[in-house]
Amino acid sequence: MNYILRAVIHEDQWERQLEDIIWVCHEAGIEEVYLKEQCHQILMSPFPMEKHRRMAEIYVKMAERLREERITYSINLATSVGHVDCRLKDKDLLPYGKFTGESLQPADSVYCILDEGWQNYIASVCAVYASTHPTVLMVDDDFRSLNHSAAFGCFCPIHAKAVSEKLGRELDSGQLLAAVTRNSEEGRSVRRAWLEVNFEGQKKAAAGIEQAVHRVDPAIRIGLMNSGEAANALQGRDMETLLRTFAGA
Repeated sequence: MNYILRAVIHEDQWERQLEDIIWVCHEAGIEEVYLKEQCHQILMSPFPMEKHRRMAEIYVKMAERLREERITYSINLATSVGHVDCRLKDKDLLPYGKFTGESLQPADSVYCILDEGWQNYIASVCAVYASTHPTVLMVDDDFRSLNHSAAFGCFCPIHAKAVSEKLGRELDSGQLLAAVTRNSEEGRSVRRAWLEVNFEGQKKAAAGIEQAVHRVDPAIRIGLMNSGEAANALQGRDMETLLRTFAGA
């Protein structure tokens, strides 16, 4: 059995943390380290690109030392869409469509996985980290169309538009929510389209990440943390297909 250590790295303390990590790995026989760019108890929303670039610069230095110590260097991208909503200063907000749960109130700082701007952002983030050449880039479990604090999924205008185009008739967010949660022939038809666009958006985002990473370094393995198996059905998610997409298969 191989043990992997996940470690949250803070910009102002990474050098001290690096020495602690190396000591722990040698003491406990740990062969691989996944570095994370934040602590979920501090901030659970995605960072601006500038933060990721700074973290990548730190990771390059840490990776060199870890390899010298014969410890495998990998990355756990802690946040992509957002785990739980946070009220942030304007400078920390990203300009993408907001996740909108069953309350129909847009989130402050959790984003919609179907937003093409967000998809370009997360591909760029992963390319920046790929430039540090980790063995594995593990995407955390907020890569999904179901926020940790919502019961069903996203009903934002982007989802409503995509479902409307698939059905060939106009639905707004409220009408989409009402139909998806209705047990009728009409409701099942809308729900099927909603699940399909959900997963199509996830596959597109995953493909963008895969292409961005493997353009930089084809040897990097891309993984996806999967927690809450029961939530997969609410996203229309085929996990095997999604993982193959991340692998470029």
